[in-house]
Amino acid sequence: MLFVFSIGICECVSGNLVCLNSLDFVQLGDKVSEAKHNIVAPNTRITTGGLGEQCRQIEPEGEIAFTLRCDPKAQNYLTVKLWGSDTQSCLLFLADESGKRYGSYLSEMPELSYNRSEAEFPGRFVYVTIPIPKELTEGKTQVRLKLIAIGSVAPYAPPDIRERPLKSPSRGIYRIYIHKDPFFEPEPDEKQGKPQLPKLKQCKPISELIALNRKQIDEAVERLLQSQIYGSRWKERIERGEIPSISWGATTRANPPTNLTKQAFLDWLTQRTTDGNCADLGIVGIYARAYNWGGSKFHGSQELIDRIVAALDYFARAQGANGGFTARQWVGVAKRNRGWSCLEGYGTRWLARAFLEVADVLKAKGILEEAIDDDGDPATPPILRGKVYARMFASHRDYLVREARGHATNQDLVQIQSMWLCNEALRHLSPEEAWSRDAALKFVYSAVGLSSDPLGGFWFSPKGLPLEPWGTLGGGYCGNYGIECAHLTCEMAELTGDEKVKRQALKAIEAISHFFYPDTTADGFRCWRREEVISTRNNFSPGRIDYPINFYAAAVLKSPIALRALQIWLEDGNEPFPLDWRNAHFVSMVLKRIYSAQYFEQLLTEQMPPTNVRLFMEHAQPDMAWVDELGHVVAVRHSDGSRLYVSLQWRRGFKAGGRSPKHVRVNNLARIHHTTQIFDRIATIFMEAPNGFGKLYILRYGPYFIAVNLTDDTTYTVNVPFVSEAIDIVTGKQVYSQKHIHLLPRRSIVLYCKTL
Repeated sequence: MLFVFSIGICECVSGNLVCLNSLDFVQLGDKVSEAKHNIVAPNTRITTGGLGEQCRQIEPEGEIAFTLRCDPKAQNYLTVKLWGSDTQSCLLFLADESGKRYGSYLSEMPELSYNRSEAEFPGRFVYVTIPIPKELTEGKTQVRLKLIAIGSVAPYAPPDIRERPLKSPSRGIYRIYIHKDPFFEPEPDEKQGKPQLPKLKQCKPISELIALNRKQIDEAVERLLQSQIYGSRWKERIERGEIPSISWGATTRANPPTNLTKQAFLDWLTQRTTDGNCADLGIVGIYARAYNWGGSKFHGSQELIDRIVAALDYFARAQGANGGFTARQWVGVAKRNRGWSCLEGYGTRWLARAFLEVADVLKAKGILEEAIDDDGDPATPPILRGKVYARMFASHRDYLVREARGHATNQDLVQIQSMWLCNEALRHLSPEEAWSRDAALKFVYSAVGLSSDPLGGFWFSPKGLPLEPWGTLGGGYCGNYGIECAHLTCEMAELTGDEKVKRQALKAIEAISHFFYPDTTADGFRCWRREEVISTRNNFSPGRIDYPINFYAAAVLKSPIALRALQIWLEDGNEPFPLDWRNAHFVSMVLKRIYSAQYFEQLLTEQMPPTNVRLFMEHAQPDMAWVDELGHVVAVRHSDGSRLYVSLQWRRGFKAGGRSPKHVRVNNLARIHHTTQIFDRIATIFMEAPNGFGKLYILRYGPYFIAVNLTDDTTYTVNVPFVSEAIDIVTGKQVYSQKHIHLLPRRSIVLYCKTL
């Protein structure tokens, strides 16, 4: 097929591309401009902001209404100008004249801006672009719109409390523009900032880094000893009849309410141990690694063995009849009910892993041969502890593959990791009940993207990129869950020892490394961040500070990417960060630290192998583009330090009818994060998929032309849209104007034209 992409009207001024497509704009705070555009802005205030420019801030119950010229036939875009140093927590949205809001957080039509109290681009401006719904501009030469604000969002909270109202003034809004070309170019006379040279922290000696890491882990374990129904205080409460004896050993960070009936206490305990994806079950995993790891002051502690046994005993009693644990009320003994969650593997995997950590100790001490009360019923005979544990692990393993496979990439990885560990525990406890490792590996291969997922696609792209939430059918790059999936794949490689899984882990670490970039911290120090503007799931600006390090991948798999990331982490003067008890993810943070500590110390104390590898976005490298076809995502770097991230068919999901191959769809939206040295662009714009889902995707964005062939067996012909020569920055080859390019299966072009 031949597809010709049309070109907007542009001209070159002093070597810089300037798009003459701004139909109108209003300068907020300027009386003449505001009067011309009929600004009505109750409960807002005018203030002087970045670079001495005027702006308006929306106060609680405020809004900004404005009228701007538009094109009656074309797709119109709206761009707002924001100051990158602002830190006010708020979300900005577009609304029509009546106040009807367009967009919501995590939807295909997103918020205009989401500030989480961190400067997103210090000292410079940010331009955010979204499409204006055509029904608002069709047949009109001007349109009246509004900007509104809320204070914050908790996307996984109940719907009635998901959004919180604005309680203090929003970030400043400087200009509002309407234009036709989705590539917005600021007016040449606009003031622009410049980047500041980053500061560099003083590097600490290796011995201090190791000592600090150990100290923080020990303090966390000490604190978590208080997070179990264990010890004299709890024993006294049980003896007084205040709480049921079958609750002994439960791990939870929460303090129970007083004066509960025994049944109400068990209901409360079930909720608290299984909410947050069973996070508090991970406490027993921390106890087990602290017992085994020589770097912990708790190494070899008999108390930890006793606590681990008490915890495993409790969860064997708390397990539901179908093998699940998660519920809003007690599902355990004596009348077991059903538990269920497609996420509980985040916590339940640590039950089996804790057992495996100390299995030899339990066997040597005869603990598994002790008879215990497994059901809280004095009329039934006690059962050997080893048989109780075997029943728990076998039931949970079967449940995880029978009815609780994950509904997203990260979910399935933790569910199947828990399955694998339960099966490994059975190899110790009841070998005749254990599946062969080959049988268990079939599920592992599905979870890590080596074979098809339960939806009928693949959780990972062929290049190893984890795709959230629904794999190749309905997922894409995610700077949160997707990066977590790469680390979970490394865990799977470590646990299984399988060579195929190890290779997939290396691919995943390399794939995600394209989405980290150098930046500065809030106080001006050098750091790296995740790209999270284009995330298919939770999107943030700026991305969180992080490095593409996986200590297992670096120490054992010898990943050159992970090794290079660790080198940069050390050069940037980093050190282990404090483990904050108040953080909702405290347990998972401690688990990551304590289970990676041996590799962290190995890498720091042994001579790290040399690597000539550079991370994709490191400075002083030539222009280059990396494309993941089935992940439909693009990363571009330039030698001048500018970069481009693109997610095609962003957040497209499925048609009504379910998550399956026959319900896949396109929405023809692209999410873009384009950063230069002097300003930042965030854009949600329209693109083309002329042949539908999974075929040819095309995007034109200013000097960039992107064409991606997702098919296995079809070659497409595309026409170069530029009137002057361009460079294909995937291959580095020059491409001549108006040339037809034959795009082979699973191939892409990213053309860049400095002058049009």
